[in-house]
Amino acid sequence: MSLIDVAGWTGGVIVLVPYVLVALGRMSSSSQAYQWLNVVGGLLLMGTALQAHAMPNVAINVVWIGAGILTLVAAAVRGARAHRGTELQAVPAERLPALPPQPNRHEDDLCDTLVMEAVA
Repeated sequence: MSLIDVAGWTGGVIVLVPYVLVALGRMSSSSQAYQWLNVVGGLLLMGTALQAHAMPNVAINVVWIGAGILTLVAAAVRGARAHRGTELQAVPAERLPALPPQPNRHEDDLCDTLVMEAVA
């Protein structure tokens, strides 16, 4: 068995196993693992198809790989957008709630109070 045959069989298994796991409900078709396995398996299958000059198979694997990469990029963009929405933003002072007035305390008294509360 040649190296290209091993690559083809490996690519077939790499594409088939995640498909079965999705069908059994053990893996999500939207997971990054599923998409990466499809991309890697598709690349190996495409290499085998190229070597055999099987152009319809090459074309299908190009589309298969492209779909996996497109899904991974879309997920990364969604993640970046979601992360951007969690950044802290400055709030103008006039929009902050007013604090109740505090009795005048000496700084040392306040420090003693905080230390005592932390110890207790």
